[in-house]
Amino acid sequence: MAKYYSQTGPDWTGVQVGTISMMPKDSAGAYYAPDGWMECNGRSVNPNEYLGLYQVIQNTYGGSASGSFPNITGDFKVPDLRDRRIVGTGRLRPDGASPQLEGLDAGTVNNCGSFGGKNNITLGDVATRVQLVTGSVQSVFNTSRVQQSATQFTDGHLAVNSGFLANHTMPHWPTHDHGNEFWQITPGGGFTADRTSPGSGDTQVQGGASSGPNSHDGSQCPAVGGASLPHSHWIGWGGISGSGGGSGLGDATPPDGDEANEGVYDSNGNCLIRPTAAMMQWNVQYSPVDATQITFGLDVDLGLDGTPDLQPEYQETAYMIFAGVSSSAYTAPPVPPAGDTVPDQVGPFNVGVTTASGDGVVSFQLTGVSSNYSFDVEVIKSGGQSVGATPINLSGTGGAVNTGYVNGDTVSMTLEAPSSGGTQANYEIRVKYNSVTQMTAVANITYEAAPTVDLSVLPTTVTSGSAINVTYAAPGATSVVASNFGATNPTGATITQNPTVTTTYTITLGNTWGNTTATAVCTIAAANAPQISMSVTPTSMNAGSTATVSYSCTNADTFISATSSPVDTTWDNAATSAGNIAYFSQAVSPTADTTYTVTLSNANGQASQSVSITVVPIPAPSITLSTDVTVIEQGNYNPNDDTEAILTWSSSNADTISGSSTPAFASWNPTTDSGTLPVGPQEDTTFTITATNASGSDSASVNIQVYFMPEITLTVTRAYTPSGGSASYSYVSGQSTAALPWLYFCCEEAVTIGWAITGSADTVTGGIYYGNYADDGTNPSGDGTNSNLVSVNGNATSGTWSSIKIAPTENGNAAGGSNAVSASKRQGMILLQASNSMGQSAASAIRFKILTFRVARYSDYQDIAYFNQSGSTSNVGMYFDGTGNLITTGSGSAQVTFNFGWNDNPSDHGQALGNYSISSLGISFDQGNTTTGSDTATVTVTGGQTYSAVVTGAPGVGGYHVENSSTGGVNQKFCVWDSDGTDCNAWVEVASITQQGATMQFGPISTNQTYVDTSPASIPAGSTWNCSSIICHIGNTTGELFGKVINGKFLVEDITGANSDNDYVDLTVHCNVADFTGASTNANTAATGNFAISLPAGAFATSDINTLWEPGDGAP
Repeated sequence: MAKYYSQTGPDWTGVQVGTISMMPKDSAGAYYAPDGWMECNGRSVNPNEYLGLYQVIQNTYGGSASGSFPNITGDFKVPDLRDRRIVGTGRLRPDGASPQLEGLDAGTVNNCGSFGGKNNITLGDVATRVQLVTGSVQSVFNTSRVQQSATQFTDGHLAVNSGFLANHTMPHWPTHDHGNEFWQITPGGGFTADRTSPGSGDTQVQGGASSGPNSHDGSQCPAVGGASLPHSHWIGWGGISGSGGGSGLGDATPPDGDEANEGVYDSNGNCLIRPTAAMMQWNVQYSPVDATQITFGLDVDLGLDGTPDLQPEYQETAYMIFAGVSSSAYTAPPVPPAGDTVPDQVGPFNVGVTTASGDGVVSFQLTGVSSNYSFDVEVIKSGGQSVGATPINLSGTGGAVNTGYVNGDTVSMTLEAPSSGGTQANYEIRVKYNSVTQMTAVANITYEAAPTVDLSVLPTTVTSGSAINVTYAAPGATSVVASNFGATNPTGATITQNPTVTTTYTITLGNTWGNTTATAVCTIAAANAPQISMSVTPTSMNAGSTATVSYSCTNADTFISATSSPVDTTWDNAATSAGNIAYFSQAVSPTADTTYTVTLSNANGQASQSVSITVVPIPAPSITLSTDVTVIEQGNYNPNDDTEAILTWSSSNADTISGSSTPAFASWNPTTDSGTLPVGPQEDTTFTITATNASGSDSASVNIQVYFMPEITLTVTRAYTPSGGSASYSYVSGQSTAALPWLYFCCEEAVTIGWAITGSADTVTGGIYYGNYADDGTNPSGDGTNSNLVSVNGNATSGTWSSIKIAPTENGNAAGGSNAVSASKRQGMILLQASNSMGQSAASAIRFKILTFRVARYSDYQDIAYFNQSGSTSNVGMYFDGTGNLITTGSGSAQVTFNFGWNDNPSDHGQALGNYSISSLGISFDQGNTTTGSDTATVTVTGGQTYSAVVTGAPGVGGYHVENSSTGGVNQKFCVWDSDGTDCNAWVEVASITQQGATMQFGPISTNQTYVDTSPASIPAGSTWNCSSIICHIGNTTGELFGKVINGKFLVEDITGANSDNDYVDLTVHCNVADFTGASTNANTAATGNFAISLPAGAFATSDINTLWEPGDGAP
């Protein structure tokens, strides 16, 4: 429970009021202050509340408190120990040689409450054995960071009587020099220089003009000996007197005769080193070095091992002062009735909220008091960031005070958080009995959000190189995430910048809950641009009144522009016409708040100046518009069915009346305050009327709906975009084209068909129909049939048929091919029709062809022609299965070379193989009667196929297996062995694979003088296919065959020798939607004939369609 204190004397049990102690901080810099303690941050304190602390320190650390308790006026201050160390008052030693506070900022030396200090290090008080003879030997450090200046010992000299082991240590050297006769030391580390080991060789004192300049750091400089010795900071002081009377060190013999003590001695045997101050000068060069961090120590080594060279380090804490309790501690406590009036302590309460100025909930139970007492609770805002005017809601009262709490009651409240992200508001909860505080608790409400950042530049416009202040504040920030102007303090700072170009300054600050970025712009103004003075009189006026706008300038030579916003043509035209660079004045009568601007220039740039005037508006106008009907009919066959609508309007406070319509209706041009007008638009029209005066405008609109002829947009979309074309093609009903368009589709090709109808449509029908349809959409041959693939019935004005296969395969092969699409389904029409109750109707249609090639054979041989898609790639792979079949994977085509061979003595366990053949590829290999032999064949294969092989074993065949080929192809070698083991006696292997891309194969045709119609799948519109090979599949002809193109038909001759009949009908190919191109002369192979076919990328005409041909029809 809380305690009453009635005295402040030292005999008190507890902590003496005025005690200063260090309190640790957490990682965020926050500290925990127990009750009665407060931070030593120079804060002002009420002496009537903290009487005990005031009686101890009074106004020693600032303040103006005076008078007697409890009516003391003014405040007193606690010490401000932030970023300071405590120094006791008075000199530390009776001999007066101890350090003292110098460079005072306030107060006087040796007086409590004074503060200050400077970058001085005195050397006289470092050891009892080193005595300062005269002067105040000290090092005055340069702190400018951008200059070179001397750091020197001001006067006097030293007498060292500690023997030859006196060492002088300088840690953390900056780069420095000693003019022409001193050495240099680079930053980093420290070293010990023995200043009382005179002698020669490895023990001589280093230095002098002949020794430098050299550069060393602490790690490279040993204490004594070696080739790279340390140097003295008071070397080269010739003429030091000693018992030997010489001019240098090491020229006398010590009284005890011990050479180890060799040096310069006085008559009493003391070793005297007496450099003057001028001999001890050194310079800190131009360098970004904070000289306040340079330490110079003089220590005495008495020969004890392990003596450390102590360097202070610091860790941040908070100094706290014990202030005791409030003024009630110094008065007699109230005399309560019998029982306990001091509640149990609660808190502190640390509550986080996630919305700006959100409410944090604090609740506790009042316990530890007698049940017959009633208590009051008061909550005050005690610190932290600002909040709203009524941040406290105690027990739902809306205020900060409530009464009538008894033991066991719950005290609840909401406390407002700050609006700045990451900051905290502090509250104090006071529980009172008879108006006397019995217990206090602390509540801290934190807005847990990314920091709120305010960033500004001042001035916002300067000349190049001028100084500006970039100021930012973010009390809730804990880290600087990014900054382009050198910000390091997360909570805020003002940083001077000197921009030479217009610059956007950016800072990103963060805390536990996120990051916030802010920007501010400083604009670089043109040097010595015109200085314009501009005014408007008056600055505020009633609508319809007049004001005068004037400007003057003394250093402009060119008029640039005069503008206003909103546009006031009176000013714009008059000022522009005058074009005056020195003075101009114009009367204006704006109807709304207006800003007037003038821009002038000279050789140094241009400048603008603006003034604004406020216009008090007149009453706004109002207007109404109505119609007797909202629907009319147009375009019917009987003109008498057309109707009109009558528009009626009225207005008030209008200066002008105007009308508009969308789309435009010529006769709608109202100008009177009220009236009527019959209108008969030909399409849906919105009529608008507007009333206007100087204060503004008001508008009203009506819409007249018109029934008119429906219009249908029919769109077919492929699943890809054709090369040189579009993925979608549309046809609109009523287009003035002579014929319906054609598109071609592939077998199994899925397309999306959509339609959209504008106008009036009550009934919509449509579908996909097979048959021969004329240019006007009729079906003269009467073969039209409904595909039943899709349908629409109703009045839907838009719709989509998705993924429709207009020509699904009929041969069971998803790749299409021979007889994949029957002749009756190779053409047709996609049709949409719409009509309305007014008798109007429309139709939109797109005709289609299914891509078909007629491939014919008129030869004793079976031939194949391969065409590859331009720009395509293939990924054909292959392997043999266990019975010798060739299995291909991937897609496209490839040229494959097979090697056949054997190593088999027929007399030894028989012959392994008779014949291996793949008839569909024209491969046939026979094992001869010799022991060894070989053969090769090159053919074209397509991916995703199984090429069946026939393996005829010889009498000695033992079996088959598959292994990797000699080039490493997996399972690309088929082996046959004889009856002796499983060694590979005869084999067929894949020797090489050359990819050829996507491929169309025409042929072979199994029966002579016949043809097949093939409808391939996946042949993209707009693609071009080039002939890569023409070969004899089954027959005696080897090598490439001849081809040519006549009237768009591709023709092949398969006998290329002297016996050729040159009829070029051995293999023929004809396409229904495109012509083949290439050489039309004889004796051209695929390599020389440039045979190709390019398929349409989009729509084509009836004249582009071919009637499929084969040699039986006559000449090509």
